[in-house]
Amino acid sequence: MARSCGIRIGPRRFELVVLDGSPKRHKISAYYAGEFTAEESVAYAEGDVYPVAEVLKNAAASHRVPKENVSVVIPSDHAAYRRLTLPFADRSKIDQVIKFEVENELPQFDIDDVIVDYHVMAENDQGAELLVSALPKDCVSRAIQAMEKAGLEPLEAELESSAMVNSALAADICHIDNAQLLVHAGEHSTCVAVVAGAEIREM
Repeated sequence: MARSCGIRIGPRRFELVVLDGSPKRHKISAYYAGEFTAEESVAYAEGDVYPVAEVLKNAAASHRVPKENVSVVIPSDHAAYRRLTLPFADRSKIDQVIKFEVENELPQFDIDDVIVDYHVMAENDQGAELLVSALPKDCVSRAIQAMEKAGLEPLEAELESSAMVNSALAADICHIDNAQLLVHAGEHSTCVAVVAGAEIREM
């Protein structure tokens, strides 16, 4: 039976969930939420991942976290979201221009210092409407480094907001004939997503 694990690393606490089974048929075999000390939180915020990595390593060992199938969830505290319309819908073209197109919408960031991703909200022959997310690279690299030092190399990193939506879709609570307001109350920020017809409409 396949095992996978998701770990959210926040500024003051963390959670992990271990699943057994396939994506469509699975059960939770382990769940744990823990807190970092004030010293560990400060060190992590300043770029020293070793104290947090040690906490994660001990938690992973205690709950038999599979090392080959792990994902990390990153807080949305420092993320920015923008709506963007482009006159084409070809994914390869979008990938080439997305950072340049959204740069003027993100004056708080140096575009070279952020990771930009997008979700296609609508597309037709005239172009595509995108929901674009931007997150400082150091937020991502810090979480990945902590995981790696803990002996847990993540297959992917995801924002709390998108993880919330993906979880709702996987749990089959977002149906084609109705709408939902999804809310995740985090430590320093709250994520809100509007889902209608099983599609993201706003975040």
